[in-house]
Amino acid sequence: MQLPAVPGALALALLAFPVAFAAPRRSRPAVFVVFAFTSAVDLVISLEEDGYVSGFVELYVREGEPYLRTAHGIMICYWDGVVHHGLYLAMIAAMSRR
Repeated sequence: MQLPAVPGALALALLAFPVAFAAPRRSRPAVFVVFAFTSAVDLVISLEEDGYVSGFVELYVREGEPYLRTAHGIMICYWDGVVHHGLYLAMIAAMSRR
């Protein structure tokens, strides 16, 4: 029996918010760096599915999360990879100016 990865990812995301806002001011951007990394991974997944790169996450998409190969899954990866990555970087820049 395979357990879905959603509860673990959800728990990790929910734990990130208290860490981000209860942590000292200097360590807050670290949480956004982790989220920006996951956005970059989603961008690599979408670029691989469209044929621009190859061999990075083929096994993960084929065996782990095959729904990312659908049109909806690729658009979600593009959205997270482009829009959310830009927003995370903007938040890091705004926090560094404070």
